[in-house]
Amino acid sequence: MKKTIKFNDFEVNSQTRELFHEGKKVAIQKKSFDLLLYLIEHRAQAVSKDELLEKLWNGRVVSESVLSHAATKLRTALDDNHGKGKIIRTVYGFGLQFVGEFEQQKIEKTISPTNKFKSNQITIYLFALIILAVLISVYFFNQQTVPRKKQLNSTEIHQNDPYEANLQKFKIQPKIAYVSLNSQTNKNQWQVQGLNVYLNQVLQLSGKVMSLPSSTKALKFYAINSVINTKQHNDSLNLSYLDKTFTVRVDNLPQAIRQINQWVCNEILINEKDCEAQLIPLGIENAYIIESYIRGRASLINGSIQDAIGFFTVCLQQDAQFYLARLAIAEAYFGLSDYKKAVSQAQVIVQTNKNIPLQNHAYKVIGKAYFRMGEFQLASQAFKNIIENTASSESIKAIALYEMAKISNETQNTDIAFDLAKQSKAIAIELDLPIIEARAYSIMGDLKLIQGELQLAHEYLLQALKIFEQLNYDLGMDYILSSLGQVVESQGKLKLSMAYAQQRKAIAEKIGDPIAIAGTHLHLANLLIKMGKLQDAEFHAQKMWNIVVDLDEPQALLAAYYVKAEIANAQNNPLLALEKYAQALRIAKDSGLKSNVVELLCSSGETAIKANKFEQASKLLKECEAKAKDNNNRMYQTVAKLYQSQLFAKQNQIPKSISLLNQAALSAQELNNEELLFEIYLSFFNHHIKKEVKKAQDYLNKTPNAFQKNYRYLKARAQVQFQLNHVTQALQLILEAKETALSNWQEEDEILLKEIQKKIQ
Repeated sequence: MKKTIKFNDFEVNSQTRELFHEGKKVAIQKKSFDLLLYLIEHRAQAVSKDELLEKLWNGRVVSESVLSHAATKLRTALDDNHGKGKIIRTVYGFGLQFVGEFEQQKIEKTISPTNKFKSNQITIYLFALIILAVLISVYFFNQQTVPRKKQLNSTEIHQNDPYEANLQKFKIQPKIAYVSLNSQTNKNQWQVQGLNVYLNQVLQLSGKVMSLPSSTKALKFYAINSVINTKQHNDSLNLSYLDKTFTVRVDNLPQAIRQINQWVCNEILINEKDCEAQLIPLGIENAYIIESYIRGRASLINGSIQDAIGFFTVCLQQDAQFYLARLAIAEAYFGLSDYKKAVSQAQVIVQTNKNIPLQNHAYKVIGKAYFRMGEFQLASQAFKNIIENTASSESIKAIALYEMAKISNETQNTDIAFDLAKQSKAIAIELDLPIIEARAYSIMGDLKLIQGELQLAHEYLLQALKIFEQLNYDLGMDYILSSLGQVVESQGKLKLSMAYAQQRKAIAEKIGDPIAIAGTHLHLANLLIKMGKLQDAEFHAQKMWNIVVDLDEPQALLAAYYVKAEIANAQNNPLLALEKYAQALRIAKDSGLKSNVVELLCSSGETAIKANKFEQASKLLKECEAKAKDNNNRMYQTVAKLYQSQLFAKQNQIPKSISLLNQAALSAQELNNEELLFEIYLSFFNHHIKKEVKKAQDYLNKTPNAFQKNYRYLKARAQVQFQLNHVTQALQLILEAKETALSNWQEEDEILLKEIQKKIQ
């Protein structure tokens, strides 16, 4: 291959491994660059996914999603709108092909084999469709902006129908479950997947539906409710609702869309006025838009997010007021962590569309995007807009309350967060929305974990796990097992925490998501660090690194550097730890991850104290406190004060240290954060143990009950008894501490034990 290759205003230098666009250097990930070179070298034909995985990952066993990530990053670097396929073409179900134009050379455009139209027909059809799109745009806009439909009228309910009576009594709403497709081939899979999503979205926008996970177990669990089952049979999609069944052919998408709309109105939303007119009016005349939209939805399901954006862009080019496509493109940008673009697209819907359910889904995207960016006030306002709108359905309000609870948790308004989660749970139970109920229990458990109420935390999280297990909802179980591991770890039950981690790892491998698998290695590495098994921790840290380094996901890379820093700290190598923290901090700042920035600044400051780099520590901790204040993160404002007190203690500035500890204690009490209080009381204890034993003991007695089996607490009590010359009691306590500590017993603890034993002798 030539050293320099020029195509489509880009220039590639294969020796320096650099990419330029019109003379300006373009940032590109290593694996994405390798992928580009390989596709250029083999441009004569499409290259299969298997070949790319084999050649670029040197035979390592990795998931296809790794290749998808590399391709997504490559298209981002090339600014390649896949809807037009100028540089990289996807051959669906097979692989990729380079179709860029080299300088002074024209490459004949390849027509996708999946297109059912002949090349000489495409221009004619597209021209006709564009004219049709213009003609129907006014009608289409009117249908998108209709007022929200009325709720079911009790006088219209058939009293002899036990399901309808249930609906009236318990306000149970129709639901749709994605059921595993029974096809043995990939034939028509993208049509089936896209129609599945379309059907769910039609019901969601009616304000009468909550999604369930993909699960056959869900069918049995929800036998008492109205579940729409969808299964594929050859070229058809079979739908069943209660005792009614319906079949649509998937090889004619416009016809399938029209039939689905009619079926929903006749069998589900039977009392809705002007039902069909209020659903998305995609008919036979919108064939090009339909195909692009359904392909985009299928691409989202399969993780090809950049492809999805291309398809949705084509939809909007045909009709700018196709709001479903705009919502989908906002969701796609959110999936790419491009939160500003996600907000921008969603705000167009909020500002120009009057359909309440559609607006609420847009507000949900806006709120979640601002949350990820650390803009908690803006995120909270987006969800408030949903809750305060009297036309919003109760189900979407339950979601908004849950999301607001997450925001309040992040800003350490724990009482408010707990109350919001309880409200969300209450609605979820009333409407029988188990996923929202489980998520509410999850955040309630997380809050109790933060507050050190470990028994309650354990109970709430187990309740959430039970629901997710009944649903066979793997992603939910993965998250809950992580939190359960933290709870029992705080209780000193490290072996049980390890069991939860192993269970989580099995689920992640079953899902096959590399990010989920990397998360389990992170969980195991952190746990093994606390157990003092640093070699095993390094093994899992390396496993995690091998996965995330090829994905180029900011948060995953950040976590990988973070765990390397933690291992370095455990190995008493604070300088290496500072280096790794700095790399993680750089990623957090570049990616706008404000919460992570705050945490890393404080962790770096604490480590700088250990390294005796006091000036650096002071700078880092002041920055941590300032940014925590900007984010309204009261917990890390308190943590920064705690670490600053330790810095002053190291510099022998005791009055300043005590003053900051008093401020931190008041703040931790207001937050009701028992774990933080424990750390603060231990710091007070260490100040007084050598000179004022009684005062040290007083602070130790304030330790919350949940931490009175902690090995550091037991060791501190042993120190008190030793200072008071109660050596037998001291020996008993220090041995209990050693047993509790497992492999985390330190050299200084062994010295104290020997001193006690020597004094006894």
